[in-house]
Amino acid sequence: MNRFLGLATEPFKVAARLTEPFPISGPMSGHGGARKYAGEERPSEVLTGKQFFGVRMLNVEARPDGSLAGTPVTGRPGSPATLSANALFMLESGQGASRPAAGDVVWVELR
Repeated sequence: MNRFLGLATEPFKVAARLTEPFPISGPMSGHGGARKYAGEERPSEVLTGKQFFGVRMLNVEARPDGSLAGTPVTGRPGSPATLSANALFMLESGQGASRPAAGDVVWVELR
């Protein structure tokens, strides 16, 4: 619709301050990556930099001072726990990717 109207097609993003860090989860988080299963042979891989963006859901609320506060919601996008979330964030993962901490300002896309 935006393209038809001649408007920008990029997602609308706003800055929000995290109230708590994102929970560690997902296959690319590195959590539990050292596990090796019986009979499994892993090829040697040299991965550098950021490899994947995971979608994380947030609840964004206005604070009395006019700023926005984002609280991460635990769960995968589309799960019943995340249906009430009103924003999403593309979280970088892989080697060299830093996780946003509580108090950091991140750019979130409103749903």
